[in-house]
Amino acid sequence: IFGPDTVFYTERTDSMWIQAILSFQKLGFHVNDPSVLHPPSSDGIDRTQWLYMYYTALANSDAEAGRLNRNIIGLASSVDGGKTWTDHGIVVGQNNGLDATGAWSPSALVQGSEIWVYYHTNEPGPRILRTRMNANGWQKITTEVVRMPSLQYFVSNVDVSMDGRKFVMLANTTDLKNIVRYV
Repeated sequence: IFGPDTVFYTERTDSMWIQAILSFQKLGFHVNDPSVLHPPSSDGIDRTQWLYMYYTALANSDAEAGRLNRNIIGLASSVDGGKTWTDHGIVVGQNNGLDATGAWSPSALVQGSEIWVYYHTNEPGPRILRTRMNANGWQKITTEVVRMPSLQYFVSNVDVSMDGRKFVMLANTTDLKNIVRYV
């Protein structure tokens, strides 16, 4: 009934989950890997009731043709706690700001009045990139390669969080057999 890769919303009351409802879809695209955050209030704009969701998008035509190296990142916002989302379109495209290797599996967090979005590229040996965004969620400040230690394998599907003043990155090896942690 729903297209491929849609996002649903549900709540837990007492000891039961209520029926999941369709919360977000992007017609013509697979969408997945949502990263949700409360954006910073700045520039005189109160965003305390807002949520931003960065997501991976892949055109259905690319997925059907097996072109899984064309993933890009989109942005949606919600003002009702994530029950419904307004799509603002693609914020990191095939040309990710450094090259044309796309973007996949965003992990976003607030740093001061900016939003930092971490993701991996679609190369055979993916790189981890960070795009710094304005508090509006879509305006790019800069994109750079995240320096990783020399390893015998590549990593993808990063999840970045803060532990006190330290950044913690979890990722899986591209063979999907190991999860690694970096601080």
